[in-house]
Amino acid sequence: MMDFLSMERTTCLSPVTWQDSWPYFGLPGNLGRSPRTWFKPNVSTATVPTSPYTRSDNFDGPKLQAV
Repeated sequence: MMDFLSMERTTCLSPVTWQDSWPYFGLPGNLGRSPRTWFKPNVSTATVPTSPYTRSDNFDGPKLQAV
């Protein structure tokens, strides 16, 4: 889990590197620390990143936005 302040603690995937028959979170050269950012892999189809949630609601409408 990582702390993203405004979103509290978030569950994240982390790479595991094996060294001397022991698992370490992180990448070689930076073992013990999970990376906070990743590069998007090259895939054959075009994709557009989207946010799964809305960060705020301006309360202009008669109903609240969906969570």
